[in-house]
Amino acid sequence: MSPQLRGKLFSALGGLFASADSHYFISRQMLNQFRSTIDEFIPEKQQISDNDIIMTLLNIVTARSLGTPQAQCSTGKRIARARSAVGRMLGKPPKLFGTIIAVSMRPRCQQLVDSGYCGNAVVPLAVSSLLSELQTPVTPDLLAKVAVKIRNEVEAVDADYIGQVIDLVNQVPDYYLRPMLYNTQYTKTAFATNLSSMGWYEIDFGGGAPEWVSFKEGSFPSAAVILPAPPSLDGYMVHMMVPKKLDKYFRKSRLWTSNAELVR
Repeated sequence: MSPQLRGKLFSALGGLFASADSHYFISRQMLNQFRSTIDEFIPEKQQISDNDIIMTLLNIVTARSLGTPQAQCSTGKRIARARSAVGRMLGKPPKLFGTIIAVSMRPRCQQLVDSGYCGNAVVPLAVSSLLSELQTPVTPDLLAKVAVKIRNEVEAVDADYIGQVIDLVNQVPDYYLRPMLYNTQYTKTAFATNLSSMGWYEIDFGGGAPEWVSFKEGSFPSAAVILPAPPSLDGYMVHMMVPKKLDKYFRKSRLWTSNAELVR
C-alpha cells in the first residue's frame, strides 16, 4: 500500500468516527501533587516523568469508562464470577486493556539526529494491563503501579527495538494497518502521543509566535495528544479527540477532573 493510498484510507476512516474535541490544562502544581501522592509506592531510584503521569491518568480513566465490576448488582456479580470461572476452565484469556503510545525515535537513534531527519519518527508501543486491575478502586498504589509500568515499557524502547520494528515494516508493509482491522488482543485500546518536546511556540512564519497551538479537530480520531501549554502557563495541554460517550465520561471522572482543568 503506497503512502498516498494509506493516507487517504486513514482520512476516510477518521471521518467515520463521530468524536468530540476537548482541551485540558494539566499544571505543574498538579504534577507535583501527583508525585507526592504516589512517591512512597515508587521503587527507590525509579524516576517518573510528566509523560508517565499523564499517560497513567489517560490509561486508567479510559479503562474505567468501560464500566467497573463493582457497579454491578449482587446478581450481576454472581453471574460475572460464574462467567469468569467458566472462562478459566475453558482456558479463556483474561481481558486486557491496551494503551498504544507513540514513542519518538529521535532521542534513541543518534543517526536520526546526525542526518537531520524530520519525518514521522515514531514507533508504536502497546502497554498492556489487566482490565480488571484498572477497574479496581483508585488508590496511590494503583496509580504508582501503572506509572511504573509505563515508565519501564517506554525505557525498553531502544535502538534494538526500533530496528526490529523497521525490519517488520519492511517485511510486512501493512504492519501499521493490521491492528486497526484485526485488533482482537484487547478488550479496548487507547491511543496517546506526546508532542510537548517540540518547539511549537517558537514557530514564526512572519506574523509572530503563536498564542495557542492545537491540532485540527478530529485529526487524530480516538486519540489524546499532549502538547505544551502556552508560555504564560506552566504545564501541558491535552487535546482529546475521542468518541462523544468517552468525552462525557472524562468530563465527569473525578480522577481526571481533579487533575486536569477543562479549557475549551
